[in-house]
Amino acid sequence: MQEQVRAMAEGRRIREYVETFAPTKAQTIQNPDEHYAAMFEEYVTRRSEVIAELEPEGKQATDEERANPLLLMGKSRANRKQAEEVAWQEVVLDRYPPEVDETGTPLED
Repeated sequence: MQEQVRAMAEGRRIREYVETFAPTKAQTIQNPDEHYAAMFEEYVTRRSEVIAELEPEGKQATDEERANPLLLMGKSRANRKQAEEVAWQEVVLDRYPPEVDETGTPLED
């Protein structure tokens, strides 16, 4: 249940970003619900791919990580955050670069 709520929030975040910061491109989207749902799925897939690259399956923890599990947890959280940032850049920002700033003022090219 908590994961589903988080997924809905993340999907809403994509839509809100595009509609707020790339309004011209947002207006050209034919079926917004389907479009943003597909973008969210692509975001989740890309995030998972990056996590897999950063944390290869079967890789053993180092002696230092085994001695200090918090170090391992910290690395894992940092990897997940990095994966979220990479996926956001590739799936959202690269396709919908900001057209306006936080106040709605157009950005200069």
